[in-house]
Amino acid sequence: MLVLKTHMPRVSISLATYNSERYARTFCRSLLSQTFTDWELLIVDNNSFDHSVEIIQELIPNARIFRQKKNLGFARAHNLVIGWTSSPYVFVVNHDMIFEPDCLEKMVAAMDRVDDVAAVGGALLYWDFEEHKTTRQIDSMGLSIMKSYRIVDRLQGEQMTQREAEQVFGVSGAMVLLRRAALDAVKIPVRNTGSAHGFEFFDEDFFCYKEDADLAWRLAIAGWKSYVDPVAVAYHHRNVTGQSAGWHDRKQRREINRYSYRNHLLMIYKNHFWPVTLRHLLAIKWFEFQKFWYLLFLDRSSLTGLGEALRFYPKMRRKRRQIQAKRRLTTREFNEWLQ
Repeated sequence: MLVLKTHMPRVSISLATYNSERYARTFCRSLLSQTFTDWELLIVDNNSFDHSVEIIQELIPNARIFRQKKNLGFARAHNLVIGWTSSPYVFVVNHDMIFEPDCLEKMVAAMDRVDDVAAVGGALLYWDFEEHKTTRQIDSMGLSIMKSYRIVDRLQGEQMTQREAEQVFGVSGAMVLLRRAALDAVKIPVRNTGSAHGFEFFDEDFFCYKEDADLAWRLAIAGWKSYVDPVAVAYHHRNVTGQSAGWHDRKQRREINRYSYRNHLLMIYKNHFWPVTLRHLLAIKWFEFQKFWYLLFLDRSSLTGLGEALRFYPKMRRKRRQIQAKRRLTTREFNEWLQ
């Protein structure tokens, strides 16, 4: 009896959408132009009420789209895709992206070169969406961690110049190619029945914001490496609400600040090393002091994130034990990453 085997793509592309109609056509056409074609596209739509899904279905008919009845957030949406697939690599991307035609090909080649690389990023440059043009200004060239435990996008705002591939602390979740073996190595078993697979890759308690930094930190703790190869180029529209925005946008900005503040505290508690923390305690306390007073005077509602972080303490304590049990990074090695 002849058994036909279905082909497993080398890359599963994971996309979470939420009212992303204005980006959908550009994103899809950019993806379809890739020279690397051994991929599948899985989309978790977080209850969009625009035409995002219809546009994607029109342009990429074989995309697998899973509509949700509510917004699941970044972490859970991508965790669902990772758990549903079995490809060796997972390409996590935002919808507000344009890829150079050889972007994915270059990233896969970089991942193939070294077995202990967990995450690969490229040169992520600014996309001026309103002016319909790409730029040479850097949006992210990986993630850096400061002595204050603040995690930032490397070289953000600088002009792109000739650069070599290099090891980085982590890679932005806007565009990152992840090795499944590394994700399996750092996944966190969870007790709650809300988790789709009984474990989490991105921390679902974060809901949105800082999940990529948290995962980068956990991968580093477990001894995995992250690289940025600037020959892989993409463009990102970082849509940040300004002070002159309308009421709805200002409300959204306050929610972003709340999640960002809360998740920053949760991430530090889960992942920090006590000897390093004590060594840089003044820098950490000064940064937190400044942030607290900034929010107190300019965005007091965001301080509710502090109370939420305290309520998450029992769950984070369990997760911290699981993370630290997989520790391969030495205190000296971790300290060397701090800038």
